[in-house]
Amino acid sequence: MRYVGRHRAPRPLLLRRPVVGGVAAAIVLSAPVLYATGNFSGAIQRLEEAGRLRPEEPSILVELGECWQHLRQFDKAFDYYRQAIASCEQAAANGQALSAGVLTLAHYRAAVLLAAKGMNSQAEQHLAAAVALDPAFKDARERLDKLRTS
Repeated sequence: MRYVGRHRAPRPLLLRRPVVGGVAAAIVLSAPVLYATGNFSGAIQRLEEAGRLRPEEPSILVELGECWQHLRQFDKAFDYYRQAIASCEQAAANGQALSAGVLTLAHYRAAVLLAAKGMNSQAEQHLAAAVALDPAFKDARERLDKLRTS
């Protein structure tokens, strides 16, 4: 997984190459333009269309969570992160290969929201999972250390 400067949170998935194929990819390709211009509602519409075509795709769920988070709809954002984590775990149980980066990012984003809500023990669990998946994720490790010492 690529991080900006290895010390910050990863870039939103929308600003990366789409990991879905077919029609869903065509729909997802329009979402970064909307996202980059601050049109999060438009990006949500495109991502929801892609999600209807590929409901099992966890990267779409993470991207939806990021859009809702920008719109300050934190409960909706957390719900999408939770769904992405469950989707990744389901895929792993079925023997499907997935990018660990999507699962790492879902755990990280969920943890940040939970910590902001004061739910530190749950945030700690998600950060520990993110660090276990990617030990080089410096921001997640620092947040986890801070939670454990407070």
